[in-house]
Amino acid sequence: MALGDSITAGAFSRGIQSNFLKSFSEWRGDSYAGGMDPGAITIPNLIKNYKPSLTGGSLGSNAGVELCFGPLCPIGPFGWNSAVDQLNAAQSGALASNLLHEVRDYLIPQVKKRNIPSSAYKYLNIQIGSNDICSMCFQSVIQAGPASPDDFENSIRETLEAVRKGIPNTVVNILGVFKVSDVYTMTLNQPYCSQILPVPHVNIECPCMLLGGAIGNATRAAMDSLQSQYNERLVKIVKEYQQKRYADL
Repeated sequence: MALGDSITAGAFSRGIQSNFLKSFSEWRGDSYAGGMDPGAITIPNLIKNYKPSLTGGSLGSNAGVELCFGPLCPIGPFGWNSAVDQLNAAQSGALASNLLHEVRDYLIPQVKKRNIPSSAYKYLNIQIGSNDICSMCFQSVIQAGPASPDDFENSIRETLEAVRKGIPNTVVNILGVFKVSDVYTMTLNQPYCSQILPVPHVNIECPCMLLGGAIGNATRAAMDSLQSQYNERLVKIVKEYQQKRYADL
């Protein structure tokens, strides 16, 4: 099972395709966190090597992204393609505040639909936070409201409790937030990254990262600060759950 954003959904993960429209696909079967396409190097396939009966990994691809970005998100159990997604509930564009929607409206119903026993062990991968940092880096200073460290922590806690109560006996792997700002220097002056849009570093998908000059340096520093604050909260949450030693999570 998996929760997260476009990274976990496998969006654009095969790069630019000869069929241009396929460049915007979600290659969910290749997702490191939730994919189970034959031959793909993924966590589910690694587990399946030792547990051949493992099920629930994503298979194949979606022609477009399953978008969910804060309030711009389908309501209820819509917005997923269960035939491909399987038990990978990640949605492209998702913020930490959208994780509870992924759990309640898709993952828990899908687990129940499969009649998976409560006593059976499950594995869940959670990776989130990149979109929060990209769009609301100013929260590293403001410290209140959507995407603030407190809001991020509360979203993770609510999600974990929903999993604990709705999908018992789950082993949860929570990944830290990576340094998203590094993408700026890694892609700067790279011709490959300008093929879809002719202007390099167009400030669309990650507003806080792709500005140049002093403003860009300031926003990327804010991103790094917020990333550190998020990771501190994740470590805090994990330590607390380890101390509680729940039998079902």
